Amino acid sequence: MKRIMHILTMMMTMTLTTTKISTLVRKRITSKKLHQLPLGMTLTFAHMIQDTILRVRTMSKTTSNLLSMKRFCWRKLVTMNFTNHCQDMTASTRRWLIQLRPNIPINELGGGTSNFDLEIGLSFDNKNDLQHAVKVWHVDKHCQYHAMESTTTTWAIKCKFPQYGCMWRLRACFRKKTQLWEITQLDVPHTCINLNIQRGHAQLDANMIAREIKSVVKADHGITIKALLDIIKNKYGHDVGYKRIWDAKRKAIAWAFGDWDESYAQLPRWLAAVRSKSPGTRIEWSQRQWRADEIRTASPRFRRVFFAFEASINAFKFCRPLLQIDATFLYGKYSGKLMIAISVDTNGHILPVAFAIAETESTDSWGWFLRMLRKHVTDREGICVISDRHPGILEAVNTPINCFCPPQGYHRYCLRRLLSNFGTHFKNEPLKVLLCRAVVQHQDRKFIACMERFTYLSSQTPQCLQYINAIPKELWTQAHDRGMRYGWMNSNGVGKYKVQIILRAKLQ
Repeated sequence: MKRIMHILTMMMTMTLTTTKISTLVRKRITSKKLHQLPLGMTLTFAHMIQDTILRVRTMSKTTSNLLSMKRFCWRKLVTMNFTNHCQDMTASTRRWLIQLRPNIPINELGGGTSNFDLEIGLSFDNKNDLQHAVKVWHVDKHCQYHAMESTTTTWAIKCKFPQYGCMWRLRACFRKKTQLWEITQLDVPHTCINLNIQRGHAQLDANMIAREIKSVVKADHGITIKALLDIIKNKYGHDVGYKRIWDAKRKAIAWAFGDWDESYAQLPRWLAAVRSKSPGTRIEWSQRQWRADEIRTASPRFRRVFFAFEASINAFKFCRPLLQIDATFLYGKYSGKLMIAISVDTNGHILPVAFAIAETESTDSWGWFLRMLRKHVTDREGICVISDRHPGILEAVNTPINCFCPPQGYHRYCLRRLLSNFGTHFKNEPLKVLLCRAVVQHQDRKFIACMERFTYLSSQTPQCLQYINAIPKELWTQAHDRGMRYGWMNSNGVGKYKVQIILRAKLQ
């Protein structure tokens, strides 16, 4: 204890050089001795070390031992909950504590990212930048504030806990002369520091988090909430609720890529620009009807849109009379489906023919999509449509008004989807392999031979044979297809194109 008091005296009187002080601290002061110090002396010792560090700020090797001692003192103060008893601390002690905090590393305090201090005259480009800077500063200092006034030209805040005697206030105004927001009033420093704020900091809200993670979300908008939680935890030392991070990610996506409402509002302009550059592009809109109990607005309500590019329409004339149709989910604020029609050329290369955005996969939406294909893309007869066995598609292709009933069009099932459904109902891999072999046979005798073998192996599970026999053979077999498929058994061209759309969306 006497040694520590002796070093403190020398540090206060500055009779030793900083190098000698560092050597004395390293040789004579141990963690055990520091632990025996009273709290008040620990705080004083940390304050003296801080003053010494400020005098030798450029001498990193000399100050390393001092920093180690200061961190130990700070950890002791936090462990003993010394800083929470603000009413028992003098004003000078509180000021010392505030002076110590900006130089404490993040891993010691559990937070801290601001490399500036608030002061009168500090200017910002706009109000959002001002508010964000003040929020970061408060999260770093483990303090909280409450807004008193917020207008287009003034922003005033005060400490959230004035009942503890903290009279901290800040006021900022918009300067017309400089067109900047400037801090015009800043009262006494915070005296309500609470290092136990580890979760639910009032200023660490969704808007602040969204600004911090915007660049991360823009680089990878598929990043998980857990990963974002870890980023905020490592940066600020605070635990944030799942819902707050989710809301922040939603806002960051909107700031980086545009709002959902704004994106849908820009869709007509984008399609109009496409048609102005490519006059042969076909576009047709469908608007949602207003209900009697709804408040009507000037803008129409979006329901569906169909579009096919001029180049695709012209290229389809030289492709096989074949269309693969499928739909994929649209994720975001508004759910929906992206419908796609793809054809195949003579070399087996896929060609995207037409697209549509609809509210859901239903008989009505698929029927509308098929009618748009007939109206805008082709009126050729004998076109084969390959798809899965979605109930909406099955009913739509068999409805005469949609113009894909024989002889105008023929419907066939996708082999991959058929085998997948069979495997879901019956966990029998040998039967699945044999069924695949039977489907691709061109000759009827080979198909019969495969099915005889299939019947023999399925004798123990007759439900398998009943399941297959219930499906008309011309819809799923090559031997009974009458050449309508042109040798194309699957609709996986649509699947590959959907994957490309998803990957491109993630990379942008």
